[in-house]
Amino acid sequence: MRSLLLLAVALATSASAQPINDDVWTSEPIFGTAPSSYTGTTVGATRAITESASSCNGGDNSVWWIFATSDAGTVTIDLAGSDFDTVVDVFRQTTLGGTFIDCNDDGASGTTSTLTVPVEVNTQYFVRVSGYQGAEGAVAMTVDASASVLNYPPDDVFMADGNLTIQPGYVHLGTNVNATSDPGEPLADCAFGGAPGENSVWRYYPHGPAGTLTIHTGGSGFDTILAVYDETLTMVACNDQAGDLLPTGGTDGESYVEFETEPGVGYFVQVVGWRSDATTPAAEGRILYTVSFAPPVAAEDGPDDALTFAAPMPNPTVGAVRLAATLAAPGAARVEVFDALGRSVAVVHDGPVPSGTTTWTWAASGQPAGVYAVRLTGEGGTATRTVTVVR
Repeated sequence: MRSLLLLAVALATSASAQPINDDVWTSEPIFGTAPSSYTGTTVGATRAITESASSCNGGDNSVWWIFATSDAGTVTIDLAGSDFDTVVDVFRQTTLGGTFIDCNDDGASGTTSTLTVPVEVNTQYFVRVSGYQGAEGAVAMTVDASASVLNYPPDDVFMADGNLTIQPGYVHLGTNVNATSDPGEPLADCAFGGAPGENSVWRYYPHGPAGTLTIHTGGSGFDTILAVYDETLTMVACNDQAGDLLPTGGTDGESYVEFETEPGVGYFVQVVGWRSDATTPAAEGRILYTVSFAPPVAAEDGPDDALTFAAPMPNPTVGAVRLAATLAAPGAARVEVFDALGRSVAVVHDGPVPSGTTTWTWAASGQPAGVYAVRLTGEGGTATRTVTVVR
């Protein structure tokens, strides 16, 4: 199995850090020639509000994987190489978290777990690993399957029933290794100096309110092209190179889109690898989708069009954040950042501002992880945005 699928435990560098696949929304993909191996950790893991308790006395420190089947058969999850008392649960994806199939506590060597479950064709499944009554440690997981039921990434099929969704406030995990293009797929035609490949994967953003949705592939393991389509398959956003769209600049390999969502409309999100020409293999690897959403914000007092505060970008962030405001008339403005306890942590600007749109950058890299309020106060009123800092 390619090393890109062995998620680095280094992402959880302390006991307080959450593993990147701590939530069902951030499940790590399982696929490819079986048997294959995956690593992780339950140290610092939590149980999401939407997550049910384990039927085999697993603790609240759960981490998640997901796979999709191309054929019916059986899949075996073996945790024999893990260094703690493990519990494994498997769910068929029907709703958030899925429908429970089976679990195991001490089926492998010692106190580790093993579980074999029957699987159906063209179906997605979640694997949850936790510690017995809260035990924690390093996960070493081997996945084996009968026949070739795990050939493709779990989000390879275009507009399949049960498309994996993306949710704001998460860094979703994926891969386009072994992915294919399906008949009738739209073409991400914003490639810079090249063309999109035929290894696209798909996510779905469900119906929601109006606002600003941002998606960023920074940190992915290859040169991405990112496109978004509404439910009529009309392209609403596409980007190959993030460039100057990000406060800290973007590399040639990452993509970034920002667009206004319409209420009650769902959107399809496509990621595909860049290639220089039709004979060159398209880039492939691990995908990180950083997703954020901000509702429209107008001034809390004063005329509706006197002052508006745009959605911070990117959000969530690990570093610099771009802030932008539009004033109908020139005047004084103050941009201040507060932590969750209401303490001021930064004054980004305090002084005159011209009419029109003005941008600032808040360097959040020195702040602890958490949610921060950014308050803009001007002669047209006051508006507040929130920014989530992740580590």
